[in-house]
Amino acid sequence: MNLHNQSTEDTINLTQEEFDAIIAKRIARERKKYGEIESLKTALLDQLTVECEQEKASLRELIRIQAELKASKEIATRAEAIASSMVKLAVERVKKAEYKRAAAHANLRLEAIDEAYRLLDKSGISVDANGQVVGMRKALEALLKKKHIFVLTTSSQNRLKQNSI
Repeated sequence: MNLHNQSTEDTINLTQEEFDAIIAKRIARERKKYGEIESLKTALLDQLTVECEQEKASLRELIRIQAELKASKEIATRAEAIASSMVKLAVERVKKAEYKRAAAHANLRLEAIDEAYRLLDKSGISVDANGQVVGMRKALEALLKKKHIFVLTTSSQNRLKQNSI
């Protein structure tokens, strides 16, 4: 037996048309396989594009919200500053009104009321939670002990009473 001789049983005889048909089927199968990959790539690319657009939209929304938050914080800060200054002004007015009431009871000279208020030690004066001024009488009494000049004398009081009659 000759090992190099091929048997005739293993040989297939095809016409050119049959051979071309087999090759065409094989090419079609390969194209179909790679065609599915291409369609998957296209679908994936489309999905990634949609996701990217959604992320961009989310980012734009986040930036808008951050800008609104920043503006709101600035407005709140300004409002707090205005409210704080208004409260300070109101407290000062309440203190001054209480001072004028206490000054009238202490017989301060009218022309000395503003000067005495400037010299008054206001560090011990406060307004409590109920809006009552605390420490005004003590501060005024301490000032009048040092500065008797602000108090009306008896003769001055008599002159005022006579002028008002």
